[in-house]
Amino acid sequence: MASVKFYGRRVFDMSDMKFNGLITAEKRWHAIFTRLAQGGLPSDKVVRALQDIYEGRFREEPDAFDWCEQYLLSPADQLKKLEYYNTEYWDGYFNLMHFVMAANLTGGPPSRYQRVTDLHVYNVSFASMEMALEMWGRVFEGELQDVHWGWTQVQEDKLSEIAGQVRLFKPDRPMIELVRINLVSHWVSGERSTVREVRTTAQAMGEELAGLEVLSAYGLHPELFEHQDGETLPCARLASLRVGVEEGPDDTVLILEHNASLDPALWRHSVAGEHAGAASPILLKLWDD
Repeated sequence: MASVKFYGRRVFDMSDMKFNGLITAEKRWHAIFTRLAQGGLPSDKVVRALQDIYEGRFREEPDAFDWCEQYLLSPADQLKKLEYYNTEYWDGYFNLMHFVMAANLTGGPPSRYQRVTDLHVYNVSFASMEMALEMWGRVFEGELQDVHWGWTQVQEDKLSEIAGQVRLFKPDRPMIELVRINLVSHWVSGERSTVREVRTTAQAMGEELAGLEVLSAYGLHPELFEHQDGETLPCARLASLRVGVEEGPDDTVLILEHNASLDPALWRHSVAGEHAGAASPILLKLWDD
């Protein structure tokens, strides 16, 4: 099998693959057409999947997060939702110019489709961390039915005091910017890790850990957020935020989680404590070179 044509156009050529990726590509190829034969994969997704293989973008378990795609919005649809949020929940905090400037950010190379491992999302930066948590809390309570936004331990520590101790990897300012994020990075189902280990690994690999961008990603996709269970979709550490607390020498990490007992909740967890159900999202380069 040298190549495959789809409507007369070559979309995949095994001769273009590097040898060390051949076995994984063949597994992916087999999985795609097994699902297609069973009627479980639309033709447009077949084309996308074959294109991924052709470009060498695949993994051993490529279908693990395919189910998430139905909940992901394009950047243009996200911007429309932000305009609604701004009116409904944020008292018009952002003005027309913020949205005009944000719309111009979509002029670069488009993402063919959205995935939780490669998601273009509009990140909303408020004037302070406290304001960000308050504003997104309004969204979670308004968009998710019969739930309450909980700050749990964060509230107990007096958020205004904690917010002053947060150190960001980059300055924050009121704006709307397009970012690219992997929401499930540094996570393997069932395996435990600490945020200290993640920060060490990320630094060694030259990765930029995400912080408040996680709130924007899940706030714009509340239906996806409802599916967090720590097994098929992990909760998310805001790992670039370093938060000091008075009762101990260790800083803590904030975790955004949704489950039946917590509802939408932001809670603090010791950086030394292990967590089996948490990913540590990373920011990707906005556009590939």
